[in-house]
Amino acid sequence: MTAATAGSGMKWVGRAIRRLEDPALVRGRGRFTADLPATHWVRFVRSSMASGRIVGIRAPAGALVFRAEQLDGVRPIRPMLHKFNYQPIEQPILATDVVRFVGEPIAVVVGTTNAEAEDLADAVEVEIAELPAVIDARDALNADAPLVHAAAKTTVQLGVLEGTQVLVVERITGHRPMPMLEQAGGKIPAHCSALGRAILAYSDPATIEAILSAGLQPRTPRTLTSRVAVLRELTAIPPRGWAVDREEGNIGISCVAAPVFGPLGQVAAALSVTGPTGLVRSERIGPAVRLAAAAASRAYASPRR
Repeated sequence: MTAATAGSGMKWVGRAIRRLEDPALVRGRGRFTADLPATHWVRFVRSSMASGRIVGIRAPAGALVFRAEQLDGVRPIRPMLHKFNYQPIEQPILATDVVRFVGEPIAVVVGTTNAEAEDLADAVEVEIAELPAVIDARDALNADAPLVHAAAKTTVQLGVLEGTQVLVVERITGHRPMPMLEQAGGKIPAHCSALGRAILAYSDPATIEAILSAGLQPRTPRTLTSRVAVLRELTAIPPRGWAVDREEGNIGISCVAAPVFGPLGQVAAALSVTGPTGLVRSERIGPAVRLAAAAASRAYASPRR
């Protein structure tokens, strides 16, 4: 790296970088993982369908094959990008229950040689019940369009902060009607709703203090009513990217929400998914809500033509 390049702010693209590995390679002294005596080979068994439900996986006798349920302790892939407003979405190592695109890994086969691993992968039989697939972005907007990520068949709400409450500006009911929820135009307390917390977690201290000083009235026995508890909940939101309401507004109903940001990076609204507590599991629905809110943020920040 030349003196002019170092510290000049020049980007990596187009920069001349000395390759440190070349001397060993040109002398035939390169060392590779495959050269280790204990090395095994893996091959993935992939989906041949764009959308479907996994019915069964049958492996050859004696083959070492791993399925999604056997990787329960392995964390999903979580891409990271140090970019403003970027919200990562987790991707499972192997498909669980359903496949969402052609080539999605379903199982992994281990062999002592490359050829053996390939032969075993070819011998694995996967039965998939084909489902309707989304192939066009416009078709995906239709009310009856198949869901690519069906993590939540529940109610979606969009809310904005108005005083000490959240104004529900849009509400889309899913497969399960939720008559106990506020309709579009209704208001819910900010301190005990996921929508309100998703907004407050990114608001200025004066806004948060106004909410806390207005009183933390309980709506159910599970409503957080102490300043310390609410502030602790708000502090936990930014690291994971979503807020949670665990039956604090209605018994038996839980909610997960994520913030929607405006063009200047300020929090403008929140997007939520609400449904029966047994279905709304934050660790599963949270990433999907966060991704949807990030998409809404990008659309909101994009210039209108």
